[in-house]
Amino acid sequence: MKLLCSLALAGVVSLGGGFAVHAADAKMILHCSSVMLHPAKLKVLGQTYTLSATTLMDGTINDEIGINEDQSSAHYRSTYLMFTDPVFPDEPVPLYCDMDIADPGDSNWNGISDFFEVDHAVTGAKSGGEVYFDDGADVYTGTVDMTWDRDAGSAIGTCTLRLRIPDFGIDMTFKHAFEVLDYRGTLSYVVSGTNIHCTVNLQRQGQEGSLKGPWELHRIDTDELSFDASSWTKESGSAIQWYSSIDMEYNLYRGGTGTNYFGVLATEDGMPETPATEEYQIYEVHIFDPNDSDGDKIPDFSDDSQPPKPPTLTLLAADKKLKLRIQGEVGRRVYVEQSMSLPFNNVTTLPAFTLTNATQEVDLDWPTQATSFWRARIE
Repeated sequence: MKLLCSLALAGVVSLGGGFAVHAADAKMILHCSSVMLHPAKLKVLGQTYTLSATTLMDGTINDEIGINEDQSSAHYRSTYLMFTDPVFPDEPVPLYCDMDIADPGDSNWNGISDFFEVDHAVTGAKSGGEVYFDDGADVYTGTVDMTWDRDAGSAIGTCTLRLRIPDFGIDMTFKHAFEVLDYRGTLSYVVSGTNIHCTVNLQRQGQEGSLKGPWELHRIDTDELSFDASSWTKESGSAIQWYSSIDMEYNLYRGGTGTNYFGVLATEDGMPETPATEEYQIYEVHIFDPNDSDGDKIPDFSDDSQPPKPPTLTLLAADKKLKLRIQGEVGRRVYVEQSMSLPFNNVTTLPAFTLTNATQEVDLDWPTQATSFWRARIE
C-alpha cells in the first residue's frame, strides 16, 4: 500500500491524502494432473510387442494417463493401454485400465506430491490397477503393477509396468519413459477493491516450456476467490483456454498455512499444439504469497486492501529553517519529495528513512520561491 501526504508553504499549511495499491509478486506452481506415459517396446522370442497409452476414444495415441471419470472406481486415474501384437500390427488391442499414480509423499509439506515436483526425486514408488478387455462376447480382466523412478531435476523418469492377463497367457514387463508437466514462476498481482488483476509468468521445470497470460480473480472473502475464464500462451505460440470458476463450480481457497492458496484449473484442450482435443484437461494450481502489508496474518493477495494509517505531518519554520516532523506506523518506509509547483512534476527527492517509535524530523531547504510543496510517500 502507498499513502501520499502533502504540505505546502505559502502563508498556510495544507494537508491532503490518498492511497493506491501497488503490484506485488507471489510464487505460483501449476502442474497437470495427467501423466505422460510414452510408448514402450518389448522383444520376446524375436517378436516385438508395443504398449502405448491414450485417453482418446478413436485410439489416437496421446500418451496420457488422465483423471478417472468413473466415480465408482477405486482408482483415481485411467487410460487405455493399446497392446500391439506383432502378428496383427495394425490392430492394437484396447485395454481399459483403472489405475493409480504412485504417491511418494510430500516431503516439503507444500500440498503437492513429490511425484509431480521436478525438484524432488522419485525412487521405487509403486502403484497398481486393473485392465479390462471386451471382445464383444466376454470381458477379460488383468492387472498392472508399476514402479516409478525419476531423478531430481528431471521431468522424465522410468515406469516399469508389468501387464498380466491370465486368460491370454500374457505376463509382460515394459519399461516406459514417463513425463510430468510441472510449471513454476511468478504471479504478479494488483489488488483493487475486491478485484485482483494478475499476470502469470511460468516456466516448465526440467524441460523447455512456458505459460504466460493475464488472470482476473475476485475476492469472495479472505479465504476464497473466484476467477474469470482466461487464455495463457505457451512457448509454441498456441494458447490454453481456461474455464472460469463459475464454469467449474470450484473456486480458489486459502490453505492451512495461511499463506498458500490451492485450486483446480480446467481446459478443453491442455495440448493445443496437437490436432487432438479433450486431453490433459485438469491442472492443479498452488499460490504462495509472503506479502502481508498490514501484518494481520492475511496475505495481501486476499486481504481487503486497507491503506496504512495516515501519518501525522507537522511543518516547523523558524529563522529561515524548516523541519518536517513525521509520526506514523512503525516500520513504514518514508520518501519525502519537494516541488515548487503542483502537480508534482519536477521534484527533489530526499533520502528515504523508516519510521520508528520516536518522532522523526527531516531538515528541508528554505524555499527560494513564494510557494513550495512537500509530500511524504509512505509504504
